[in-house]
Amino acid sequence: MVDWVLNALKEAGIKDVKVIANPHHAEVAAHLDGQAEVVYQRDPKGTAHALRQIPAGELRGRQVLVVNGDSPLLTAASVLKVLHAHQESDAPATIASVDDPTRDDGRVVRRRAGTPSAGLAATT
Repeated sequence: MVDWVLNALKEAGIKDVKVIANPHHAEVAAHLDGQAEVVYQRDPKGTAHALRQIPAGELRGRQVLVVNGDSPLLTAASVLKVLHAHQESDAPATIASVDDPTRDDGRVVRRRAGTPSAGLAATT
């Protein structure tokens, strides 16, 4: 499934791709050889922790796009749509998510009005 995501990023013109992987999954690193830089997350504690595995100096001053490696519906068009919306909004950060009431495995919890809860602010 990570190949699907990598292909979508490549089609969208993303050049510098880092994959955060569990060090116990050596086969993932071998599979990604030449496709992306692999950074190991020794003690997986979620997406924010995964991002912290990359030194801050490598991220400073750059636009950073974080996507799950198991996103089978991700397309180059959706990546570009998020990037363009972020650039046009001039916001410091942008969260894109899918609101699917038939699933309960998402991480973005929304209020009745559709805005994110748990202290997240949304602009439209």
